[in-house]
Amino acid sequence: MVGNSKGFTLIELLVVVAIIGVLAAVGVVAFNGFINNSKINTVKSNHKSVVKYIQTEFIKCDYGGEIDFHERWKRGEIQGDSYLEDVNCARLASINQSNKMRFLIDYIMGFLGNYDVMGFTNPFNPGYDKGTGVGGNSDCPDANNSTTIGETWCGYDQGTNKVHCCSRFGPEEDDIVQTYINDPF
Repeated sequence: MVGNSKGFTLIELLVVVAIIGVLAAVGVVAFNGFINNSKINTVKSNHKSVVKYIQTEFIKCDYGGEIDFHERWKRGEIQGDSYLEDVNCARLASINQSNKMRFLIDYIMGFLGNYDVMGFTNPFNPGYDKGTGVGGNSDCPDANNSTTIGETWCGYDQGTNKVHCCSRFGPEEDDIVQTYINDPF
C-alpha cells in the first residue's frame, strides 16, 4: 500500500476550474449590466440637473439677479471669452420680450458646452466634444451617431416657443429623456 498522497486529482482540478469559469462568466455579465444601468442613470440625472440649472438662471434674471457664467467671468474663474462681459441679466432689458429666452439659452448652453464647471460629463463618451456632455441644439442627439449617446442638448424650439432639452441614453429612438421649459419672461 502506498502512503497517503496529498493533492488533488486531475478531475477535481478540472471541476474547480470549470466552476470558477462559470462564476466569472456570470459575474462579467452582471457587472456589465450594472455599469450600463449606471451610465443610463447618470444621463438621466445630468438631464434633470441641466434643466434645473437653466430654470434657475432664468429665474435669477427675471428677479434681477445675475447669471452664473457672468459672475464666474467677473471673478476670473473663466479666462478668455470676453463676450461674456456683455452677456448679463441687465442686457436683457434691451432685448425684445419674445427674444429674451432665446438669447439667454444660447449663452447658457454655450457656457455649459465649453466649460465643464457643472460636471455634466458624458458617461458613454467622456472625451467627445470637450467632454462636457452638453450641447446647444433644440433637437435630440442622433440615435445613429454613437458619439452623441450620453449627451444632453438644449435649445430654443421655435415651434413651441419653449426651450427643448433632450438627452439620449441609448441607440433606440425611445432611449431619450425630454423636457420643455416655458418662457419665464
